[in-house]
Amino acid sequence: MSFWRYCGVSGVVLFFLLLGCTTETRVVERSNIKIKNSLKDEDAAVPKSKAEMIQELQRAWRRDPDSPRTAWRIGWYYFHVEKRYAQAEHWFRYSIGKMARPEEYPGPYYYLGEACMRQGKIREAVECFEKVIRIRRSIQWEFRVYRMSYFNLGILYAAQKRMEKSNWAFDQYIKLGGDLEKVRQMRYRIQQLSKNSVEGLR
Repeated sequence: MSFWRYCGVSGVVLFFLLLGCTTETRVVERSNIKIKNSLKDEDAAVPKSKAEMIQELQRAWRRDPDSPRTAWRIGWYYFHVEKRYAQAEHWFRYSIGKMARPEEYPGPYYYLGEACMRQGKIREAVECFEKVIRIRRSIQWEFRVYRMSYFNLGILYAAQKRMEKSNWAFDQYIKLGGDLEKVRQMRYRIQQLSKNSVEGLR
């Protein structure tokens, strides 16, 4: 029995077990600082613990539950600090629902896609990253998530056994200045996983 036939939609989870997080390291490492700086702009005291951070964020949301920015910050907290991706997905969706023109901003869809991807929700993740590449904007941070969306789509299309689309997405990532060696390593893993039987992976 082939690897893909056996694993089905959970195939992407095995990719993450092999690779870890696909988000650019710089973004992840700065997440805690970004949240604290964001809070500092609005609150005199910067939280010193995770519990205090989420309490401050929740208080801010209760003051203004229609604020997409506050909901986004809560989703960011759950995604980067707690690694609780179901909760992050909820808050990212809530944030998008409160935005006046969500179709103009790629960031929320990118992180919603990341949250879905980490839960093995392949179809939902693909839809999010495809929205990101349709929105493309030139702002530096948004360009980075635009580029990384192609890399993630390369993984997800492979998990769906859409290999031509997977190769196309990886090629687009490289054309945008992405890490060629990273793509080579991922393509090698995909090739090996698609060839091996389940028994061979045990």
